[in-house]
Amino acid sequence: MQTITTAPRRATARPVTMLQTDQLRVVLAEDDSEMRRLVAQVLRRDGYDVVEAKNGSELLECLETAMRVQDRIDLVITDVRMPGLSGLQAIDWMNKVRAMHVPVLVVTAFADRQVREQARRLGADVLEKPFDLEELRARIRKLPLASS
Repeated sequence: MQTITTAPRRATARPVTMLQTDQLRVVLAEDDSEMRRLVAQVLRRDGYDVVEAKNGSELLECLETAMRVQDRIDLVITDVRMPGLSGLQAIDWMNKVRAMHVPVLVVTAFADRQVREQARRLGADVLEKPFDLEELRARIRKLPLASS
């Protein structure tokens, strides 16, 4: 696996801004725009503040910005296969380069044994696509979030 030492410099992701409420912040990285829109919409209805990233590079940008402004991220939900940087590479960067201790839920249609093992080694939970929204909500509730 390629190790990432710095985040890309392109600023295409929505900036992470300081939260003024008790909302939990979720960064959602998914290259399928319809899937990303649907999941973000559901999470927002459930009361989460959702920052969307369309690929792994934008995910790193969101994480870098949050660290720079000392803002919190409570959960990362990421697809595995995305153009450029994979979700697993982004998680590896979070763990090794920035030592971010944020719960991660990996969603993937390609959850073979190797992907599952790699995700677990990186400390992530795996949810296979297709999934129903109640299953997603249940998995999020099981994660050690700040409000849990």
